[in-house]
Amino acid sequence: MSTDAIKILLVDDHPLVLESVSTLLEPHFTIVGKVQHADDIIRRALEYRPDVILLDACMPGIDGFAATREIRQHLPTAKVILLTMLTEAISISEAFKAGANGYVLKQSASEELRQAIETVLDNKRFLSQKIALEIREGVGR
Repeated sequence: MSTDAIKILLVDDHPLVLESVSTLLEPHFTIVGKVQHADDIIRRALEYRPDVILLDACMPGIDGFAATREIRQHLPTAKVILLTMLTEAISISEAFKAGANGYVLKQSASEELRQAIETVLDNKRFLSQKIALEIREGVGR
């Protein structure tokens, strides 16, 4: 499958983040939708049937962890990557327990997002390099 055939659904309550991520990914992937409201996540995911859902971990209403669990029930084959500012071990653990395939820090998105998408589509987990390095070095964990 060529990367431009890969369908991506973007979910974030901040319009600027949606536009920035969309601009970053559009040359490489097909952005099928942009969701700003937590209530619309499942409905839009079922409508668009994306290969990958990039999901903000902290949104009003339903957070990214609960949304991931719900996505897993309705679209078990879709890959979910949480896009977040949260660096705490408990958040990372919760994301993967909920069924996320990847965890990308927003500050690293421009460098890591494309690799994260390709990694999860290859049925592997992706963790932002900053967090992976801190875990390896035992920093703050």
